[in-house]
Amino acid sequence: MFSFRKIFLLLMLGLCGCADVNELYLSPGEANARILVAFAIKDSQCNYTHRVTAFIPGEARKTEITACTQAILTKLCGDWNVSDPTPLLCKSINYRNNYKLGGIKK
Repeated sequence: MFSFRKIFLLLMLGLCGCADVNELYLSPGEANARILVAFAIKDSQCNYTHRVTAFIPGEARKTEITACTQAILTKLCGDWNVSDPTPLLCKSINYRNNYKLGGIKK
């Protein structure tokens, strides 16, 4: 016989699976924009200019983009004033290519 706790637990586990996974991701444009803004802020703080040559070609997790931008903004200027100051967190961002373009799943 099921107790109230077991029924509640099963109900909660079932409801947690209904969350929209797409809400966990940023579009390629939004992800790249956030990283470019972080680069611009850090360049301004450290009086240095970098040219960003790599972009995220697909949807990226919001948590990874947030961690990347925080890693950029917390870098010391001495570590920033090099040819490639990109933190490893940013270089290891996973992405997915099945994003929606104009409401149509590609």
